[in-house]
Formats: sequence, structure tokens, C-alpha cells
Amino acid sequence: MQDLICLPEHERSRIVWLRACLLPFLLVGTQAAATDGEEALSTTPSKAPPVSLVDTPPRQEGSEHDNHEGEEHRDEEGVLDFHANDVVVVTGSAIEESAVDLPYAVEVLNREIQKEQGSLQVVDLFKNLTASSGVIGEANSWYNDQGHSVPENVANVNLRGLGASRTLVLLNGRRQTPLPARLFGGRFVDVNAFPSITLDRIEVLKEGAAAIYGSDAVAGVANFVTRDEFIGFEVALSHESFDGAGDSTAGAIWGGKLGGSEHHLVFSLERAERSHLAAEERSYTLQDRATGWFWGWSNTGNPGIFLQPNLTGGETSSAFVEELARARNGTAGTDYFVDPACNGLGGYDRGWTCAFRYQPWDSLIEATETNRFFAELNGPLAEGTTYHVEALYAESIIPDYDTTPSFPPVSLLDGLQLISNEHPGRREHCNSSFGTSGFASTEDCLQDEWYFYGHLVGNAGPGRGLRRGTETTRIAANIDHDLSIGGKAANLDVGVSYSRATGNMNDAAEYAYRKFLAFRGFGGPNCGVGVVADDTSPSGMRLGDPGSAQPGVGNCMYYNPFGNGVEFSAQPGAPWEDSPNPMYRPGLENSSALLDWINDEVNVDNEAELVVAEATLSGNWLPERLDYAFGYQYRHVDVSAIPNAVGNYALNPCVVPGDRSCIDPVTGRQRGARAGTFTFTSGYYPYGDSQAVHRAFGELSVNALRGDMQFAANYELHDEIDSFDPKFSGRWQL
Repeated sequence: MQDLICLPEHERSRIVWLRACLLPFLLVGTQAAATDGEEALSTTPSKAPPVSLVDTPPRQEGSEHDNHEGEEHRDEEGVLDFHANDVVVVTGSAIEESAVDLPYAVEVLNREIQKEQGSLQVVDLFKNLTASSGVIGEANSWYNDQGHSVPENVANVNLRGLGASRTLVLLNGRRQTPLPARLFGGRFVDVNAFPSITLDRIEVLKEGAAAIYGSDAVAGVANFVTRDEFIGFEVALSHESFDGAGDSTAGAIWGGKLGGSEHHLVFSLERAERSHLAAEERSYTLQDRATGWFWGWSNTGNPGIFLQPNLTGGETSSAFVEELARARNGTAGTDYFVDPACNGLGGYDRGWTCAFRYQPWDSLIEATETNRFFAELNGPLAEGTTYHVEALYAESIIPDYDTTPSFPPVSLLDGLQLISNEHPGRREHCNSSFGTSGFASTEDCLQDEWYFYGHLVGNAGPGRGLRRGTETTRIAANIDHDLSIGGKAANLDVGVSYSRATGNMNDAAEYAYRKFLAFRGFGGPNCGVGVVADDTSPSGMRLGDPGSAQPGVGNCMYYNPFGNGVEFSAQPGAPWEDSPNPMYRPGLENSSALLDWINDEVNVDNEAELVVAEATLSGNWLPERLDYAFGYQYRHVDVSAIPNAVGNYALNPCVVPGDRSCIDPVTGRQRGARAGTFTFTSGYYPYGDSQAVHRAFGELSVNALRGDMQFAANYELHDEIDSFDPKFSGRWQL
């Protein structure tokens, strides 16, 4: 038995497409054919080829097309353009019509266009579609304006730039559950869950379709149509490489009749991998603060600055904060000083702060691993009656989401970051570097209390990694029955679908109370000293009974914010990146055990479920002149988000875990600016909600001698509101 492996079908400077054709395993009805004179083989299903139609103009009488009906044509750019009357478009209307007769703009993107453009994934295809803008794909969430709401492994369709939630996404003409994330402006469907190898074409309606599909189709519709009649076996391998990263996809699809019957089964598997692209791989991301560039720079960092307030010890909470603020805005060398290790470790001494470039610990593209499965079964139930059943499963993982070494505290003036004169990092600084801080002697340097103004970890690194992922499942079925009403042909379609999407969204976080303890020498998982909630303290807590524990002794550790605890910088290009820090003193570094103890994560498990039941009756009233369709749809959506315990405001609303003294008894919410147990990262309240929608719709299609018209109306009854959307569209041939 001989194996035939295809040569590349398309080669470009950046993208190589490779299809492996295993001829001995092909079923009857599959043919091997050379393409465009290349020495290549491809499996060609026995059904008619899909259509690529890009706003094809109406066919004219006596045109050149009349003499070459059904032939293949390439335009000047080499994109295949088949005649519109070869395909029946099912998007934008409940009445199946040839695309040439449609009085609205539908763009049909077939597999050939996807390969011509070198679009390995659906998100890449929509990035190149002029009607789509604001597409979210592989980019880190800092760079797609989604903050920490959307994981980087999802992709959307955003027609006309009106918002992804305003574009209705269908799979084989039926709805799909939205992304399991609570978003400003509404949720959207993750099209990254659809296997690209199973898609036959994508029909894009580039105008409002609320009258046809409902109020969530204001921007348009994208209908993903699968290869339901595929026969044979096909393996597709593709790889895109670019400087610093690349994408790879491997997929397989099989289709054929079951036991010689009329029942047709198609199933496909696909795996896609997107490699990591670090921010430092691109020079434009790592700019010098001295040039005036400020993107990717924070005015708080580590090394940081040290405040020297004039405190008596008897200040009220507000007076304490005011005095720290006065010192912060006071005179350098008197009220505060910048850590002398600032520039050497890669910071930028601005005189009043040590700026920190956090960009190297971000990613431009996150590494993702995606597995997709799709299967469908079609066949007859009786004469004039057919069925369709489909199932989808997809999982996508971000195994190591990168984020910065630490975040700035929400409040830098609450006294949490105390530096006493017993602090070992301070004592070393005062012994060896008192003059750089404006002090006359070591003794002068060790007077009074200081407060640190900066990050927990900065130029020393390392960054923090998190795991994110989503899962999507779907099952849908429908029965299509031909019937006669008043002697005229009609069709009844009844369908149900269930889809579910789950996923987690998380972010790194630093416990406020553990930082409080570590700054005072009682840090570490085995120290045994705790805190007590105290509303009179600006930090919201005070030190608990230490018992026999001593600060910095045994299992109790100090956190050291000084540069003398960092031997090498992890900041690219820093003077002490490759050369050791001359201020470093062994034994003053922060242990990984201490930092791990201070750090945790806020994680939210999200879920969205959608159930749809619908029936559509369509038919013809006047032959070739008047068609109709009307129907009913019921859909029910359930959404929920459950945060982990440490990030759950219902369980831990205050700065001290388990404490509820910060809750206002009237509003039931936290008092003051601080909420939750962390110093920067927000917690969440759990929530769950559901909505039922009843929808009735109707449509008339009028075919005149020189034009076509569409009349449509849609009525939706939601739980508390309703919506009525009418529509008229027309096309006239001059």
C-alpha cells in the first residue's frame, strides 16, 4: 500500500499550508486531483464546491455569465468567485433564496478564501474582513481594552464596529451560547470554539437583522456552516511562523454513509497551538522613560521611595494619612528619599519616585492550546422528512498567563508598609548608605519610623503565572418536513439546541494582612502571628498577640523592600542585569517562601447555558413571486459567576479574612475605599441570573420583474421588557 503525501498547496513568505492526503483510506466518491498545475493532491468531496461571493452584483440579461454558467472564475486578485446562482444562502432570511436575488448584502467566505488569505484560524479571517472591526483574539487582555474580563484564548466577530454583543453568531443557522464572562456592553459568542476544518463557509450579513433574528442582531449576522455532506478522509496541517512565535494547527475530518444507508455521518478533530510572544520580543514595547515614553511604566515600583513623616503616635486615622501625604509631597532628602539602587536595578529616578517598567513581564500573545471536536449526522426519517443532529466540544487552555511581579497597593499612605528602625534592610542601608539619603550619620538615619512607597516586587522579578481556560459544549437537532398547504409547497422546520460555556478568569493578588505582618518581621507561613481588625487604624488592622515570637527570628521573616536585598536585576538592559549589585548584602533577600505566602489569586468560575426551541413554517403563495415564512422561538439563558473563597466578597468583604466589621448595616456593602483582603486586585460578589425570551417573527419575500423586496417583523417578549422590530429592504435592477 502506497502513502501519498501532498506537497504544499500555497506557499508564502510567512505561511505554509500543507495537506496530507491519505489516498488508500479515501471512501468512494472522493477524488484526487491536481490543483492549478501544481504537483499537489487534494481530497475533493463529491458535493458541489462551496461558493465564494463578495457582494456579487445582480446577474444581467445577456451578460457574459450567460455563456459560461457554472464555470469557475478568478478575479484579478486570484480569489475564487463562483456564480451566485450555484449556492442557496440561508442567512438573513427564513426563506432560502439564491444569493443573486437577495435584497441585502451577504458575503460568503468559503474555505478557498480562507486558504488564499492564509487565515489559519477564524479570528484571523475576521481580522481581514472589512465589515468587521474590533476583533479580540490572541492579544493579552491589557492590549485589547478588556482589562481582566476576557481570557486571551477567545475570539469574536464584531460587524461594523458596533460591539461584539450586537453581532449574532450562528452555527448552522442556530444560536450558540455566549462567552461565560460578565462584560460591559454584553456578552459575545466565542468563535474560537468552532473547528476550522469542519467549516464549509461563513455567511456574513452586513446589515441590521433584528427583524429577522431578534434584537441582538443589530450589527449583523455571522452564520458558520459546516461540511455536512463531506465524503472521504482529509488531514490538514498548517503552520504560521513569525519572528519570536508562531501558530500550528492539525485537523482531520471524515465523512461517509453509514452501512450503505442514506444516513450521513461527519466528524472532525482539530488541535491548535499558539506560541507565546513576550513583550520584550518587540523593541517598541520596551521604551526608555528618559525619552518621555510612559506606556508600560508605573510611577510606583521596587526599588521605591521611603517616606519620613513627623508623627507623634497620637494621630487620628485621618491625621495619620494626611501626614504621610505631606511627606510624600514634601522635600526630597528631608521628607522622603529614593532608594539609591533605583537606576542600577533598572528603575528611573524621577527625583520624587523610582519609576518601574513592568512591560517585560507582559505578553503580546499568550501561549494557548485548543482542542476541538465536531460531529453531525443527517438523513431521512420518511419521505419528505429529514433530520440533522450535531455535537460540539472545545477546550482552550492558557497554561501560563504572564503578569507583572506585583501590583501597586491601592493605598500607599495607610501605614501598612512600615519600616521600623529594627528592620534589617534599613539598618544595612543606614550603615552603608546614609549619606545618599540625606542623613548625617547612621544614628540620624535610624531615627523615627519610615514608610515604604512602592511595589512588593519590581525589577528583581520574577513575573507571576496563572492558568486560564474555557470549555464549550453543544448539541443541536432539527427535523425538516415538506408539506402541502392549499396545494402549495411548504416546509416546516422544528429544532432544539443546548449549548454551554464554562471558564475561569483570574488575576494575581497580594494579601494586605500578610504584607502587614511581613513588614513588621512576622511574615511567613509558619510564624504563627496574626492580625486583629481595627476600624480606627488607616490599614484596617493591628498586630495580634505575638506571644513568644520575635520579629525576624526563627520562622518569622522580614520583608525587605530595599535594593540591598537584590543581587541581580531582571529588567532588560539594567546596569545590574549581568553585573552584581554592589549594594547587595547576602541574607537580606526575600525568600520565595515568603513571597509565595503573600501572593495568591482571585479566581472566578463563570458559566453560561442557552436552551433554544423553535419552529419555522415557510412556503410559496404565488409561484416565483411571493414567498412567506413565520415562526416562534423560545430561548432561555442562565449565567453565573462564583469567585473563590479568598476573592468572594460575600465571605471575605473586609481587609482581614473572615471579618465583617467593615459592612454598612444599611447598604450591606463595604464602608470606605478598601474592600476585600487584597491590596490591589478586586474581589467579586457571586451572582447568578436567568432570562427567558419568547419570540414571534414573520417575513414576506416579493419577487418583482426587475426587483426583489423583503418585508419582515420580529416581536420579542423578555422577562420585563418587549421589543418590536420591523424591516423593509429592496433591490431594483436599472
